[in-house]
Amino acid sequence: MINALSPAWIVRSISFLVMLAAWASLLRVSPTEAFHLWAQRGTVIGIVNAVIFALTFRPIFLGLYRVTLAKYWWFPLLEGRWEGELHSNWPRIRAMMLAAKGAAPAFDALTDELPSGSEQITRLEATIKCSMFSIELEIRIPGTERASRTVFVRPQWRRPEPPQITYVYDQIDHGQVAVTDAPRHRGAAVLTYDASTGELRGEYWTNRQGAKGLNTAGSLILRRA
Repeated sequence: MINALSPAWIVRSISFLVMLAAWASLLRVSPTEAFHLWAQRGTVIGIVNAVIFALTFRPIFLGLYRVTLAKYWWFPLLEGRWEGELHSNWPRIRAMMLAAKGAAPAFDALTDELPSGSEQITRLEATIKCSMFSIELEIRIPGTERASRTVFVRPQWRRPEPPQITYVYDQIDHGQVAVTDAPRHRGAAVLTYDASTGELRGEYWTNRQGAKGLNTAGSLILRRA
């Protein structure tokens, strides 16, 4: 989650703290005392490394996040279980495919509307794990052997805009798949966090059967379980 902070902000903060510590250590001390303080720099570096090492463990990071009330000044903690739904454009692709085969009436994706009730909504269950240096997202479709796991996640927050996560995922289906589907494909999504509702909303894209023009896209919404 540290990636959600601006790199310039991180460097400036670290530099400021180092200079502040050095200035405070050397202020109003004799040259001899200043030399002894400087000789302890290895201890200071060791303490800093120990703190960073401890923060690589998720329980310690999560505990510190809550103790420091980081939700008020840092990226929101998305840790936990989520439920939601996916709205796919697959019905429009299927209508064009069947029309091209002569198995259904002609369908113009630019002007024609789908029949009422043909919208495809897929229920989802998700688990998000957060640590100091990463965010992992796993999404499952109940009742199937289909699951997706993130390959890359980038949190981003350009205030006053709401927080966002951008990610690439790998989806695998261990069950039987239709001829129009693929047992494995990659996709990407951009989700925006709404602090007032606690929801993640956004769009996704896939390269599922992209070579055949059947790759899908749509909208995605997740709510805390």
